[in-house]
Amino acid sequence: SMALPALLAVVYVLLLIFVVPTVPFEDYSFLGLAELFSDPWVMALGWTHLVAFDLVAAVWMKQDARKHKIRHRIMLIPYILTFFFGPVGLLLYVVLTSSKRNSKKKGR
Repeated sequence: SMALPALLAVVYVLLLIFVVPTVPFEDYSFLGLAELFSDPWVMALGWTHLVAFDLVAAVWMKQDARKHKIRHRIMLIPYILTFFFGPVGLLLYVVLTSSKRNSKKKGR
């Protein structure tokens, strides 16, 4: 369900409205961004953003895994990796589905 990512999106919008205007930001360099994220509210904004998108990726993977008839227990590893390391879990899932498709093509 997209309910939790949608709820996080609402929290994100509220943080954007109330936090961003209060934070002076002019330095778009890597070090400037690091300094910006030293503010706990800005860190909460970034964290909410990341978690919302990780959950969207996980929901998509779950729906797509059903189409490809991938067992839920196999999906646990990509889900966990997606939650903790975002793109790593998504990449593992893409490799998993690609190998499954390739093995089906060879089996025909």
